[in-house]
Amino acid sequence: MSVALRPADQRGMTVLEVLQTMTLLAVGLLGLTSLTLGTIHGNADASRLTSAAVAAQDKLEELRAAGFDQLAEGTDDIIFTGVPFARSWSVCSDCPIAGAKELAVTVSWGGAASDAVTMRTIVTR
Repeated sequence: MSVALRPADQRGMTVLEVLQTMTLLAVGLLGLTSLTLGTIHGNADASRLTSAAVAAQDKLEELRAAGFDQLAEGTDDIIFTGVPFARSWSVCSDCPIAGAKELAVTVSWGGAASDAVTMRTIVTR
Protein backbone atom coordinates (compact mmCIF):
# COMPACT_ATOMS: atom_id res chain seq x y z
CA MET A 1 0.00 0.00 0.00
CA SER A 2 1.45 3.31 -0.99
CA VAL A 3 0.54 6.68 0.38
CA ALA A 4 0.78 9.68 -1.90
CA LEU A 5 2.30 12.60 -0.06
CA ARG A 6 1.72 16.16 -1.11
CA PRO A 7 4.61 18.32 -2.01
CA ALA A 8 5.56 20.83 0.68
CA ASP A 9 4.24 23.78 -1.32
CA GLN A 10 0.66 22.35 -1.55
CA ARG A 11 -0.92 22.97 1.81
CA GLY A 12 -4.59 23.05 2.81
CA MET A 13 -7.55 20.70 2.44
CA THR A 14 -9.27 19.28 -0.58
CA VAL A 15 -12.96 19.82 -1.24
CA LEU A 16 -13.61 16.18 -0.35
CA GLU A 17 -11.98 16.60 3.06
CA VAL A 18 -14.04 19.72 3.73
CA LEU A 19 -17.27 17.92 2.77
CA GLN A 20 -16.43 14.97 5.01
CA THR A 21 -15.75 17.32 7.92
CA MET A 22 -18.99 19.22 7.35
CA THR A 23 -20.99 15.97 7.20
CA LEU A 24 -19.48 14.73 10.45
CA LEU A 25 -20.15 18.08 12.11
CA ALA A 26 -23.78 18.10 10.90
CA VAL A 27 -24.43 14.60 12.27
CA GLY A 28 -22.94 15.60 15.63
CA LEU A 29 -25.02 18.79 15.83
CA LEU A 30 -28.23 16.90 15.00
CA GLY A 31 -27.52 14.54 17.88
CA LEU A 32 -26.97 17.48 20.23
CA THR A 33 -30.22 19.09 19.06
CA SER A 34 -32.32 16.05 19.97
CA LEU A 35 -30.52 15.78 23.31
CA THR A 36 -31.21 19.45 24.04
CA LEU A 37 -34.90 19.11 23.14
CA GLY A 38 -35.20 16.07 25.40
CA THR A 39 -33.64 18.02 28.25
CA ILE A 40 -36.02 20.95 27.73
CA HIS A 41 -39.07 18.65 27.79
CA GLY A 42 -37.76 16.83 30.86
CA ASN A 43 -37.27 20.12 32.70
CA ALA A 44 -40.79 21.27 31.82
CA ASP A 45 -42.24 17.96 33.08
CA ALA A 46 -40.24 18.23 36.30
CA SER A 47 -41.45 21.80 36.82
CA ARG A 48 -45.12 20.76 36.45
CA LEU A 49 -44.59 17.81 38.79
CA THR A 50 -42.99 20.05 41.42
CA SER A 51 -45.78 22.62 41.10
CA ALA A 52 -48.41 19.90 41.50
CA ALA A 53 -46.67 18.57 44.61
CA VAL A 54 -46.57 22.06 46.12
CA ALA A 55 -50.27 22.60 45.29
CA ALA A 56 -51.15 19.27 46.95
CA GLN A 57 -49.09 20.08 50.03
CA ASP A 58 -50.74 23.52 50.28
CA LYS A 59 -54.19 21.94 50.26
CA LEU A 60 -53.19 19.34 52.85
CA GLU A 61 -51.96 22.11 55.16
CA GLU A 62 -55.16 24.08 54.58
CA LEU A 63 -57.30 21.03 55.43
CA ARG A 64 -55.25 20.25 58.54
CA ALA A 65 -55.67 23.85 59.71
CA ALA A 66 -59.47 23.71 59.22
CA GLY A 67 -59.90 21.37 62.16
CA PHE A 68 -60.88 17.74 62.57
CA ASP A 69 -64.68 18.24 62.48
CA GLN A 70 -64.69 20.57 59.45
CA LEU A 71 -62.92 18.16 57.08
CA ALA A 72 -64.96 17.49 53.94
CA GLU A 73 -64.34 16.27 50.40
CA GLY A 74 -64.12 18.69 47.51
CA THR A 75 -62.55 19.80 44.26
CA ASP A 76 -61.22 22.98 42.74
CA ASP A 77 -59.35 24.21 39.71
CA ILE A 78 -56.28 26.33 40.27
CA ILE A 79 -53.61 28.03 38.22
CA PHE A 80 -50.27 27.56 39.87
CA THR A 81 -47.05 28.93 38.33
CA GLY A 82 -49.00 29.64 35.15
CA VAL A 83 -50.19 26.03 34.69
CA PRO A 84 -53.85 24.98 35.19
CA PHE A 85 -54.34 22.13 37.66
CA ALA A 86 -57.40 20.18 38.80
CA ARG A 87 -57.27 19.42 42.51
CA SER A 88 -59.52 17.03 44.42
CA TRP A 89 -59.43 15.79 47.98
CA SER A 90 -61.14 13.05 49.90
CA VAL A 91 -61.64 12.34 53.59
CA CYS A 92 -61.89 8.80 54.93
CA SER A 93 -63.28 8.67 58.47
CA ASP A 94 -61.94 6.05 60.88
CA CYS A 95 -59.07 5.32 58.49
CA PRO A 96 -56.67 3.65 59.20
CA ILE A 97 -57.89 3.43 62.81
CA ALA A 98 -61.00 4.51 64.69
CA GLY A 99 -60.94 8.18 65.63
CA ALA A 100 -58.62 9.19 62.78
CA LYS A 101 -59.23 10.58 59.29
CA GLU A 102 -57.12 10.02 56.23
CA LEU A 103 -56.84 12.96 53.84
CA ALA A 104 -55.87 12.35 50.22
CA VAL A 105 -55.23 15.23 47.82
CA THR A 106 -54.79 14.54 44.10
CA VAL A 107 -53.54 17.23 41.74
CA SER A 108 -53.70 16.49 38.01
CA TRP A 109 -52.79 18.35 34.84
CA GLY A 110 -52.58 17.76 31.12
CA GLY A 111 -55.20 15.04 30.81
CA ALA A 112 -53.02 11.92 30.79
CA ALA A 113 -53.63 9.51 33.66
CA SER A 114 -49.96 9.60 34.57
CA ASP A 115 -50.00 13.39 34.99
CA ALA A 116 -51.11 13.42 38.62
CA VAL A 117 -49.68 13.65 42.12
CA THR A 118 -51.42 12.23 45.20
CA MET A 119 -50.45 13.02 48.77
CA ARG A 120 -51.94 11.49 51.89
CA THR A 121 -51.85 12.26 55.58
CA ILE A 122 -53.64 11.14 58.72
CA VAL A 123 -55.33 13.58 61.09
CA THR A 124 -56.44 12.83 64.64
CA ARG A 125 -58.27 14.88 67.23
